[in-house]
Amino acid sequence: MMNESNPYVKHQKLQQKAKELRKNMSRAEKRLWFAFLRHHSVKWRRFKVFDDYIVTFYCVKAQLVINVIDGQEADEETLAYIQARTEFLKQWGLEEVRFSEKDVLQYFDTICYEIDNKVQSRIQENPARRSQYHADYCIYSTIPWP
Repeated sequence: MMNESNPYVKHQKLQQKAKELRKNMSRAEKRLWFAFLRHHSVKWRRFKVFDDYIVTFYCVKAQLVINVIDGQEADEETLAYIQARTEFLKQWGLEEVRFSEKDVLQYFDTICYEIDNKVQSRIQENPARRSQYHADYCIYSTIPWP
């Protein structure tokens, strides 16, 4: 019998939610994905499911998570969710970086530079990650966005 408490059903529902989020990205998420991360020298995934959580962008090579948040005042429940997600990601050796949608749109070049630096530093920290990353091939996009 399949029910809500079944981990497989729960995971399927989160996978479906992640698929919907990929189809309905915010303007900031679209810009970050299409103008920068999609063409970056390391592979990124959009709306990746980790256990009970969905992260906006995930880089396997750097073990780095980028979350784009709406920037509005969060209630206590949302803050508790964010804190629990951050702790969960840390337990798995993942580093989380958060940017507000407003910052992504307003300071796009700076955000891209920060992400690229974070990827480089994360890869340099772990020699096993270093072999496939070449900073010379990082694509830094200055494509104008509507």
